[in-house]
Amino acid sequence: MWCEGTGQMGVALLGDSAGAHFHIPAEWMNVTEMTAASWADTYFILLMELDWPFLSGTTAMFNSTEPWQNVIQGPVDSLYLRMLQQNRCNHRDFQNLGVNGARSGAMASQLDQTLRRDASTDHPVFLVYELIGNDVCSGHHTFETMTTPEEFYQNNLQAFQYLDSKLPYGSRVLALGLANGSVLYDAMNDRIHPIGALNNDVTYTNVYVTSLLFFFLAFRLWTLHFHMALCVFFLINIFL
Repeated sequence: MWCEGTGQMGVALLGDSAGAHFHIPAEWMNVTEMTAASWADTYFILLMELDWPFLSGTTAMFNSTEPWQNVIQGPVDSLYLRMLQQNRCNHRDFQNLGVNGARSGAMASQLDQTLRRDASTDHPVFLVYELIGNDVCSGHHTFETMTTPEEFYQNNLQAFQYLDSKLPYGSRVLALGLANGSVLYDAMNDRIHPIGALNNDVTYTNVYVTSLLFFFLAFRLWTLHFHMALCVFFLINIFL
């Protein structure tokens, strides 16, 4: 009743690990900073698949990292918090549907199973649509595994057509483009990776060139057998 006519609007994100705020604690890889406290929230972090959507630039609902200061630090701000500041009727109206490794094909085919918004009964939503690189970036080094420009266009067109039919009148969609990999490389390639912090002898290039395929395969295997891994984790804690 009190919010009628205020123009309230929800916030939603459709995207990949960037939108989900994927973050591996540097303290897990840097022996100069590793403490027992670094592992205190391991179960929670793994359960979240290393994603921190509640601290993301789109849907952060907390204004501080203090509860997890042993593994993640820094200022927090988000589109949701800014919109909430402008209109308190936007309280708790947000969805973060960022998925690690998401590509345009999966996004287009699974939207109806993820996004929750009713065009006839819900308020409008400001939706951020971001797929910044998985269509062309993977552990494979061949063009055959990449999404072609035509496929990318058709996949996104299908997604936008679905959103046009699903979102309430007055909604807005912000579509972000692919990241420029050369900028990332130029900024990061010769910087010291947390693994090499002790002797300053391992760069980001060293880490990714030698272990990209290993981590890609390990992550895929871990994702497929995530529930099995949790069972093993519980058993170890029970018997030890």
